[in-house]
Amino acid sequence: MDPNTLTLYLIAGGWSICLSLLLLVLARLQPASGLLRRCVLAFVLLSVGLLISGYGPVLPRWTTVVGTNLMLLSVGAVFAAGVADLLELHPGRSEHFGWVVVALTVLPFWYWGLIEPVGNYRSAVFSFALSAIAMRTTYIMARNGWQHARRPAYLIAAMLFGLVAAGTAARGVLFAVVQAPSGNLRGVNPTEWTTVAAYMLVMSVVTFGVIWIGLGQTQLERRDTLTRAKATFTLVGYFRNKLLMLWAAVLVLVLAIIGEASLYYTKSFQWESERLSQAVALRNDVLAQHSLQVMAQVDTILHSVRSFYLRTHSAAETESFIDSLPFDRTLIDNVFLINEQGKIVISHEPSQTDVSVVDRDYFSFHQSTPGDQMFIASVESGRVTGKLHFRVTRRISNADGGLAGVVLATVNPQAFSSYFQQIAGGLENSAALVGTLDQKLRARVPTPASEYWQVPLASALWGALQQAPAGSFKSISVVDKVPRLFSYRKLSELPLVMVTGFSESDIRSGVYERIRWMAAGVVTLLVVLLLLATLLTLEIRRRNEQSRFMDMLSHELKTPLAVISLSLGIASIPADVKQRVARATAAMNVILERCLQSDQIEHRQVSVSVVHCQISEVLFDAVARCAAPQRVMLEASGLPLCKTDVQMLEVALDNLIGNALKHGAPDELVNVRAGEARRLLRKGICIAVVNPPGPSGFPDPLQVFRKYYRAAAAHGKSGSGLGLHIAHGCARNLGGALRYRPTTESVRFELWIPL
Repeated sequence: MDPNTLTLYLIAGGWSICLSLLLLVLARLQPASGLLRRCVLAFVLLSVGLLISGYGPVLPRWTTVVGTNLMLLSVGAVFAAGVADLLELHPGRSEHFGWVVVALTVLPFWYWGLIEPVGNYRSAVFSFALSAIAMRTTYIMARNGWQHARRPAYLIAAMLFGLVAAGTAARGVLFAVVQAPSGNLRGVNPTEWTTVAAYMLVMSVVTFGVIWIGLGQTQLERRDTLTRAKATFTLVGYFRNKLLMLWAAVLVLVLAIIGEASLYYTKSFQWESERLSQAVALRNDVLAQHSLQVMAQVDTILHSVRSFYLRTHSAAETESFIDSLPFDRTLIDNVFLINEQGKIVISHEPSQTDVSVVDRDYFSFHQSTPGDQMFIASVESGRVTGKLHFRVTRRISNADGGLAGVVLATVNPQAFSSYFQQIAGGLENSAALVGTLDQKLRARVPTPASEYWQVPLASALWGALQQAPAGSFKSISVVDKVPRLFSYRKLSELPLVMVTGFSESDIRSGVYERIRWMAAGVVTLLVVLLLLATLLTLEIRRRNEQSRFMDMLSHELKTPLAVISLSLGIASIPADVKQRVARATAAMNVILERCLQSDQIEHRQVSVSVVHCQISEVLFDAVARCAAPQRVMLEASGLPLCKTDVQMLEVALDNLIGNALKHGAPDELVNVRAGEARRLLRKGICIAVVNPPGPSGFPDPLQVFRKYYRAAAAHGKSGSGLGLHIAHGCARNLGGALRYRPTTESVRFELWIPL
C-alpha cells in the first residue's frame, strides 16, 4: 500500500464527510430543498468512495477498480439529477444522462482493472466520464441561468462546472496519452496532492453554490420580499435575511482553509522526509569519509611504530620515537608495544608495563592470524584510567612469519562522537560507527548507556548490508527504541560501517519550521473571518431590532393620530384650533412616513415594480399634491414614455418639491423642469427642481444627502432631516441618480432616471 496515496485519500474522504455533515444540517433546517438532500447523498457516496480507494491493495481488487470508481462517478450522476429536478428540466421523470455514462464505464473499468490492469487507463476513463457528466450539468445550469437573468448563482455554477469538465478532460488526456502506464499503479487508483488540493477547492465552491441555490429556492429568492433595486451593494444589506447562508458560507470557507492546510502539512511532511533522507545520506557519507581518515591516521601511527621497532629492535628507542610523534592526543590516548609473550613493553603509564594481555581478544586474534590485518576491538573501560576507548592493533611479525609482538593504539570514541554531533544535528538524529565482525558500537551520538558498548546490535542493518555496501533501511533503534530511517555505508576494507538516522521528531521539527508562518497566517485568517462574521451578524440583528422598533413605533403613534384627526370633526372645537391640530397631526404623519421610508430604503426592504408611465403626468400629480401648488412652475412637455416604479418616483418628487417649498424663499417660485438627458451613454429623463435660497441658506454639499442632516439655520422649523436622504435612496433604487448642483443664486437638485 502506498502510504502517501492512502493519506491523500483519507484526507479527501474525511474532509468530504465534514462537508456532507454541514449539508445534512442545512437540509434538516430547509426540508423543502431537494437539491440539498441530493447533495448530502452525493457527498456521502464521495466520502465512502475516497476512503475505500486509499485501501485498494488490501481489499479485493474489484472493490477499487470497479466498485469504487463507479461509486465516485455516481456522485456526479446524483448531483446532475438533483440539478435537473431543481430546474424542473424533465417534469415527472428523472435525469438519466449521468447514469447512462456511469453504466458505459463498467466494461472499461472491468477490463483495465481485472483482465489487463492499468491504473492510468482506469483514471483516464474515470476522468472522461466525469467530464461528460460535468459538461451536461454545465449545460443545464447555463441554460437556466441565461433564461433567468436574475439568477447569477446558476451562471456562476455553470462556469464552475465548465472548469471541472475541462480540467477532468485534460487529466484524462494526461493519463491516457502523455503518462506512460507504470507497474506500481495496477492495484490502486493513482492520485497526486495537487489533484486533492484542486478537488478541495472546487468542492468548496460547489458546496457554496449548492447552498446558495438550495437556500435561494426556499428562502432567498422570493421576489415579493426581496429588493430588486440597483442599490449600492453592502454586506449587511445583502445578508440581512440570509444569516443561515452567511454562516454556511463561513463554515465552508473554514473547512476549505483547514482542509488545504492539512493537505499542505501532510505534503510538507513528505517533502521534509525526502529532504532529510537526502541530507542524512550526504551526512553519512561525510561521516564515513571522516571515520576513514581518522582510522587512516591511527593506522599510520601503528605502521610507523612497527617499522621503527623492526629496524631498531630497541624498546627504549621506540618509546622515544613514540614520544616524538605529533599525533592528536584527544584521539589517541596511548600507544603500546607488546612482545610475543603478551606482556606490555612500552606504555605511557608506567604501571601498565609488564602487564600481560594474553587473554585479550586482539592478542588472541593476532596469534591465530598470521596476516597483516588491522584488528579493531570493542569499546571498554581502561583498567587503570577507567576511560572508554577501543583498541586498534597491528601484528609485528618476525622474518620467518612468527609472532614478534603487537603494536596497539587506544582510540577515544569521544573524538568521533564530537564530530558526529557537529554534523548530525537534529532533535533525535543519531550517528554510529559499528563493527561489522562483532556487531558492536565503536562510537555513537547520542551516547548510549554503558551496557550497550558490549552488546551485539540485533538490527536490520545486517540484512541490508548483505544486499549492498551502502543504502537505507527503516528500523527501531536497539539502543534508544526510537523508530528511524537510517542511511549506512561500509568503510571500504575496514570492518566498520557508518550508520546515520533521523526520526519523525526530526521531520516534524523541519515541518514546523517550514510552516510556522503559514500556520500563524491561517489561524489569523480564521480568527479574522469568524470575527467579521460575528460582527456582521450582530450588526444585522441590531438593524432588525431597529426595524421592528420602527414598525412598532409607527403602529403605536398612527392610531392616536387617527383618533385625533377624527376628533377634529366635533363642532364645538374652534376653527383655528382645528387648523393648528390638523397641521400638527399632518406634520407628525409626514415625519413617521419618512422615518419608515428611510428605514426601508436603508435596509433594502423596498420592492421595485417597474411599469410604463408618462413622466409629465407623474409631475403634474406631484405638483397638485404639494403644500403650495400655486408656487410651483412646471415645464414638462414632449417627454417619452418611461419604464420605472411610479410610486417610488412619486416619493422622490414629493420630497424634492416639499423641500424646495419649505426651505426656499417664501415668496419665490419653485421651478420644476423635465427633459431628456443622457448619463453614461444611457438615455433617460432629468428632472430639475430649482428654488432661490430661503432663510435656511444653502445646504452643505458634503452632507446634503446624509441621514438626519439639517442646515444650522433650518433647526427652527419642524422636520426630520430625512427628505433628501429618502429621495437619494429612491433614485438609487430606480437605477438613477440625484445630484445637488447649486448656482450662485439658486438651490438646484437634478433627478435623473433611465427610460
